[in-house]
Amino acid sequence: MVRSQINTQKSIRRGRLVFHLNTELFISKIFENVTWLILLVLPVLPLMNKSNKTTFATLSFIIPFLTFMLFSLYFMNRLTKICGVNPTFNKFKMIEILKQKYPMFKIDDSGQKIIRCKKKAGLFSWGKEITVIFEEHRMYINSTTLGRDHIKSPFHSIFNTIAMLQINRDFQQNKS
Repeated sequence: MVRSQINTQKSIRRGRLVFHLNTELFISKIFENVTWLILLVLPVLPLMNKSNKTTFATLSFIIPFLTFMLFSLYFMNRLTKICGVNPTFNKFKMIEILKQKYPMFKIDDSGQKIIRCKKKAGLFSWGKEITVIFEEHRMYINSTTLGRDHIKSPFHSIFNTIAMLQINRDFQQNKS
């Protein structure tokens, strides 16, 4: 599998992970978007059938599900901004926090501006990828839950964002 390269400048400017476009990324995005479109349209199809009577129970299930999915898609590639001290301290402390919180992850800290932590998806377990982008005195962090074949899970994105906010709190407490 060809690894997608992160466009750091666009990612920081937009506040979300942005990748350099290549063929694999293009095909992957088409597949992901079709899958998410199906997940958004599928619950609405029973409502469109004129012979079905729409009940309150049906609407009380479909509307929260669609709202959850839309929020999840928004938070999928969102970067959480963390204010730090200096680049050396930021990188050292972030690696320490990630090793403490996610001991089973493989941490790739060989890059100057980016750290990636990964846990591969298993047969009965989800994978996860954490990306940290460093910029002078700030860091931007994202967590993505992965299924088989490196497919992103929209169901976990809100909870991943909450976990990244917790890492921000941990970093701020350990900063002094």
